[in-house]
Amino acid sequence: MSIDVPQTSKQWPPIEQKSGLYMSVKNASHKPNTGKSDPTKADFIEQINLHHASLVRYAFNSTGNPTLADDLVQETYLKAWVAFHDVNDWDLFKAWINTILRRERARWFARKQFELVEFEEDIFPTKEDDTVEQDELKNLLLAEVNLLPKLYRDPMWLFINGTKCDDIAQQLELNLNTVLTRLRRARSCLLARIKV
Repeated sequence: MSIDVPQTSKQWPPIEQKSGLYMSVKNASHKPNTGKSDPTKADFIEQINLHHASLVRYAFNSTGNPTLADDLVQETYLKAWVAFHDVNDWDLFKAWINTILRRERARWFARKQFELVEFEEDIFPTKEDDTVEQDELKNLLLAEVNLLPKLYRDPMWLFINGTKCDDIAQQLELNLNTVLTRLRRARSCLLARIKV
């Protein structure tokens, strides 16, 4: 894919020297193939055509939006056009233009205003809704506990009401291990009944 550059007598766009904004490569050994000491528009376009696909791919992968990716790449080309006379080593052109693209993407994210979305309060349950559901579940559990054999029902009732296992063992005059075994078996029976 090639770039469309307007054919006018003036340079396009006007060149502005911005010191320190972009990478400038000094003491380069490789000059453009034109034989001139300064790079030309053709050299710039040749380099852009070489790296266009990777620039678009990077921009699209980082934004996820093809239109925005094209805009970022075009902004990158404009900034590179302004400063391409500072590039003396064309071997480093790809790194230089990728740096410009990364900075353009960072500027875009810094300027981006994220939309705030209003939500309906009915979407999130209120405490009243939670307590109603909890009451229903507790009533279901208590009904199932009442269906257990007396051997398991008594320790489970005490446990549900917040009595500690040591206290249950003392109240029912049982060994602690016996209480723990009965509670475990009662839980197994409840799980089997509720799952079915």
